[in-house]
Amino acid sequence: MNLTSSAIKNNPKLKNIITKIITYIALAYIIVSIFILYIFKYLIELIGNGGYTDSYLFVFLLIPALGFTALNYIGQSLIHLNNKTKTTGFISFIVTVISIVISYFATKFYGTFGTILGINFYLIASGLVLFYYGNKEFTVPIESKRIGVILISGIFLFIAFYALSLYSNLIFYSISTLLILCYIAAFYLSDFFHIEEKRIIDKGISTILNYAKLG
Repeated sequence: MNLTSSAIKNNPKLKNIITKIITYIALAYIIVSIFILYIFKYLIELIGNGGYTDSYLFVFLLIPALGFTALNYIGQSLIHLNNKTKTTGFISFIVTVISIVISYFATKFYGTFGTILGINFYLIASGLVLFYYGNKEFTVPIESKRIGVILISGIFLFIAFYALSLYSNLIFYSISTLLILCYIAAFYLSDFFHIEEKRIIDKGISTILNYAKLG
């Protein structure tokens, strides 16, 4: 380990920043995913004229695993602090080979769902393994309480959105809109955000409102 990587590794402020970034990424991903599911239902019906309704289910099955891409990048970055690029290459190679084998047989027996299984395996496995080894190289504390809240609330929303997608657009968009508003309000009004984070959010909201008034 060189002097630079050693200094970075022993920097508590940097560790705190990375810890918060992981939490923010998790929250941002849930919010973006929910808005994608919110918009995509009508969009796929509009484009496909009712012929691609199964695509909405495929999106549901893919979106959760795509979130592990962030863990993949964070893990790689942590490993690269010690210049161990060969480690990321080796892990990516092994996971890719296994996912290809899984995809081949799963697709053969289960069609599109098998292909999705192979893709999800690669995304989840590479994200978890790279983050695990990255965290061994550069230990970063995880805000387990806040991550847990994000995870549980995200699972609830995903299940709710899928259940609502089985009904008409009127029911789907009426209830899902209410759910999204309640979700955002619950996070803002609770103690999920720290004081300094709420100040930044309030300042951002104020800036947006002022800009809207000027417009």
